[in-house]
Amino acid sequence: MRHYGINTIFQPRRVEYISTELNIRQERSKSRPLSRIQAFMRLRRKAPTMAARKLQCLFVWGMFSVSCFVNACTSDSPDDLSKGESARSTQANIESGSAVNKRGYGEIIVAKHTFVEIPEGTFQMGSNYGEYKELPVHDVYLDGYWIAKFPITVTQFERFVESTGYVTDNERGEGCWIEADGIIRYDLDWRRPNFDQGKDHPVICVSWNDAMAYADWFSRKNNVIASLPTEAQWEKAARGTDQRKWPWGDEFPDGTRANFADSNYLSLLGSDSRNVDSAIDDGYPQTSPVDTYDKGQSPYGVFDMAGNTIDWIYDWYDASYYARSPNANPIGPERNPVRRKFEIPGGWGDNLQRSIRGGAWTDASGVLSVEEGGHSVRSDMRERTDQYSSDDHLGFRLVIDGIDRHPRYVPAIKPVTLDTTTRAAVMESIGSADIRIEYDRLAVNGRENSIFGASVPFGQIWSPGDNIATQFRTTENLKIQELDLPAGTYILHMIPEDISSGNGEWTIIFSDVNKGNSSQLAADANALRVRTRAQIEDNSKEHMEYFFDVRDDGTRILRFLYEFVEVHIPIESSSEVATEVAEAAVLNAMGGTEIKVSYYRDVAPDGRTFGTIVPFNEVWGGSAGDDAALIEFSDNVLVNGQFISAGRYELSFTPRDTQPWNVNMRRHATDFSSDHGQTVALQQTLDVELTESGPERLEYYFDYVGEYERQLVMAWGGATIPISIVAIQPTTSQ
Repeated sequence: MRHYGINTIFQPRRVEYISTELNIRQERSKSRPLSRIQAFMRLRRKAPTMAARKLQCLFVWGMFSVSCFVNACTSDSPDDLSKGESARSTQANIESGSAVNKRGYGEIIVAKHTFVEIPEGTFQMGSNYGEYKELPVHDVYLDGYWIAKFPITVTQFERFVESTGYVTDNERGEGCWIEADGIIRYDLDWRRPNFDQGKDHPVICVSWNDAMAYADWFSRKNNVIASLPTEAQWEKAARGTDQRKWPWGDEFPDGTRANFADSNYLSLLGSDSRNVDSAIDDGYPQTSPVDTYDKGQSPYGVFDMAGNTIDWIYDWYDASYYARSPNANPIGPERNPVRRKFEIPGGWGDNLQRSIRGGAWTDASGVLSVEEGGHSVRSDMRERTDQYSSDDHLGFRLVIDGIDRHPRYVPAIKPVTLDTTTRAAVMESIGSADIRIEYDRLAVNGRENSIFGASVPFGQIWSPGDNIATQFRTTENLKIQELDLPAGTYILHMIPEDISSGNGEWTIIFSDVNKGNSSQLAADANALRVRTRAQIEDNSKEHMEYFFDVRDDGTRILRFLYEFVEVHIPIESSSEVATEVAEAAVLNAMGGTEIKVSYYRDVAPDGRTFGTIVPFNEVWGGSAGDDAALIEFSDNVLVNGQFISAGRYELSFTPRDTQPWNVNMRRHATDFSSDHGQTVALQQTLDVELTESGPERLEYYFDYVGEYERQLVMAWGGATIPISIVAIQPTTSQ
């Protein structure tokens, strides 16, 4: 075991700094190599003119404890410090830093997490013997970094949840895929999977979002910058620089090197098992303690890079990314985090796919084709899954590399992570009738399977809203399930019924708002009552939502979604058949900021729009007809990271037959004043999700991203355009 000198003080050749956090970056001095611990403790800075900071590390002999302080010196500009930060001393929570492992690489311990040094340098990424998505083999240079020696364990994740009150995506209603059952289960989670786990087993049933939340908490708690590994970081840590197939070399796995689909797996699943190697017994039917397979370590001494549980990766997934990835420090393709609706039965489209690596106790030992299952514990094998999903064989580990991949505007984790109620509205024109629905977007907030039939009893009148009941307003007479609804404003109530069999009917009540309070209206004998279809959805809807859709016969349907329930309410104009072009609007709120988008909805025959109805390379107003779509903000916001002041804007796009497209925002003619600034507020390019066909009806809708963030999505024909909108929160004194 090697130790570094006591009271080691050094003046780094180059010091970087940001937000007084430690940058964990491997660098080499031109004059002499820095010790691994010195390299670990390097600082970042943004401005090259900032005075260098001294770093003093005291290593206590025998205890291997390290106390490292950042002494901030005078900066040349207040901009050198991030907003809300001041020059102050910061202590990194490093418990041990002097060990060198059996492979000769440095190890440090940060808050009971062991990290292994991966030195800077070039390696070959990809393989010629796998699948097309692993091609081409290409050279990649990576700066030095530190990767977790083991996957995050049940104990470690438990500390995180106890400290923050965090609720996982699984517990919010996404469910967890259970391999033995072959289904998503909503009654199981990381605390209670479908098999027994020890506290030293890797945590499972956690999503990519959950893993990143853990990394953010770990970073804040320990004054380091931690994240999930990139695909390149993970593959180098698993394979080294000699293109080996598995972490230990090119020899096929046996029961002493990895936990994969073996005879135990075959006994567990029987005829339903796949990818199995029935001649091998690795000792465990499911997960195993993270330090079990000493013979399966990677060249750097990292455990479980093959089998046990798959690792979440930071990168978005793109099967063709290797053909265009940069040759230095790649972080994956750019992809906007927008979730599509109803694109595949019981699930979501593939535009939220994150990379996963390493294989698990469910996966094969060697090379498999797609037809054979496509899953393997090979170190170069690439896979993917939705970032909201979780499996009973999917976990994660951290890296410390000094690259802050956490958006600065994300609020700190707090015990309640979702806003309980968000006021929203949706508008639609059907024939000559303008319809507006205003409601409170209640949050499920971890109450899956305990709302309908519990807090909302079956067979009783329920007002779907919080403090304000749902209002339904129409300017013309309508027909609801072939019953007449006169023009006016109504309070909407429902009578839920048990639909656990999969579908059934609920009662919808439209009560005239002028006839009393909410409870009186619900009991009004003259109120319109209709029976309409209700069904169970595979995925829980976290926030209550109403939106309009179009049936094949051209009639409209109002959809209500909340938790696992979807209710269909057919609506027709009494006076005329629905026209193809309809006026519509969507409204949403985040924090105290309200957003409204107004536009005309057109129909694209056969789902073909761009290049036909809307020409390529010409400015399109984001709406049917000559009028542009209008977007209004009640307060200042960030749109795709750019500051936009409160006001009304025209939204337009320039479609192209190749990426990227242009998006523009220009102040509306009615919204000029001396303090409004430039006429053109936004000019950006962005990648667009393109498919052969898509929604026939032009639609804008909001997706919930966080308490202070929404994604505005334009979907029409074969194009889906995501736009990030973030509320600018008031600054508070520290």
